[in-house]
Amino acid sequence: MTASPAGWQVTGTLAVRGTSVRLAGDAAASSQDGSATVTAHTRLDRSDLGIRAPEIMIGHAIDITVTATLRLTAQR
Repeated sequence: MTASPAGWQVTGTLAVRGTSVRLAGDAAASSQDGSATVTAHTRLDRSDLGIRAPEIMIGHAIDITVTATLRLTAQR
């Protein structure tokens, strides 16, 4: 996760059935009540992973959104 003009830039690898593809996208972070929430968005071309389906069912571009909430808790 690195700073970008739009907020944050995140990168990662998505693996499906033995095939991997690098993804990059924009992320935004917010905090409330002692927790932080990060939401990231990216777009995947399903053909990069060899996913085939009739276009009437699903387009080539798939939008992906991941939301993670982080909470700090004290350990004893």
